[in-house]
Amino acid sequence: MQALLRSGLALSVLFMLAGAILDLSSHHLLVTSVRFDDLFGMGARPLTLGDKLMGWGILILAATPAFRVIALFILWMRERDWKFVIVAAVVMITLALSIILGRG
Repeated sequence: MQALLRSGLALSVLFMLAGAILDLSSHHLLVTSVRFDDLFGMGARPLTLGDKLMGWGILILAATPAFRVIALFILWMRERDWKFVIVAAVVMITLALSIILGRG
């Protein structure tokens, strides 16, 4: 489980570092907000590659703990540790509801 957190952190740092290097090398020093829709090409405004990489890095960093909960849920299902399966399921439902209801 610790490898999952470290991998997520390392991947997000690589994405953000690459984005920062691209933005700095192209003299793009404006601070640009990146929306979730912009990362998938559904946004109304075009972003530089550096801004997209920075956005992906932040998204990966934010999603890493959720992936850990999913991995623990699977692990505990295999071990038949039902008490922790229920706890992980409640956490996953709470995360899903916060994503769905937070879009407003």
